[in-house]
Amino acid sequence: MRVAQESLRDLKRQATRTRLVDAARDLFAARGYTATGADLIAREAGVSRATFYLHFRSKADLVTEVMRAIEPQITGAYRLLDGILVGGGDTMAAVLDWFDAHLLFWDEHGSEFDAIQQALTHEPATGQEWFAMLRRTAGAMTSVTRRIGDPVRAEARILVQLMAVERTHSFQRLVGGPDEPLWSDMRHALARGWVELVDGR
Repeated sequence: MRVAQESLRDLKRQATRTRLVDAARDLFAARGYTATGADLIAREAGVSRATFYLHFRSKADLVTEVMRAIEPQITGAYRLLDGILVGGGDTMAAVLDWFDAHLLFWDEHGSEFDAIQQALTHEPATGQEWFAMLRRTAGAMTSVTRRIGDPVRAEARILVQLMAVERTHSFQRLVGGPDEPLWSDMRHALARGWVELVDGR
């Protein structure tokens, strides 16, 4: 009986946490990170301010939760790129196709990425978690790491490429869509960077 009660409490706790995350995502999309306070998130989720702080210490913690929710998809995308880069064939064309698919992913999760970018300028903890996530993503590119040889050098070089992609997608969202003339040259430059990374140039 006690086990059943504890399981029910756990389910309710998780349901409340999920409501808070969903409410935050909606509000971040509508109002932005800086204009959205804990009180508003709690009200949107239908819980008290005290309940918010039972689950999250701050908005920064909530953004971290949002980040972790999309991390498996980010890691999966770079695992796919890892295979493309060592798979042979027309690598450049395959990497360009990968970029187009990855840009669609960024657009689909635009409100989450926008909230993360805003939080990065205000919350040191968010920046630390974002960089930790990039390091975990770099660690998932095992084939490229083996090709480079030195794990420390590989991580550094992969991280530079990851951050170049992330920054490019962020600014592309801010200043222009994929039809922007400069975008074609930029995506080719980014793709070339990945190919040359594996080729050892």
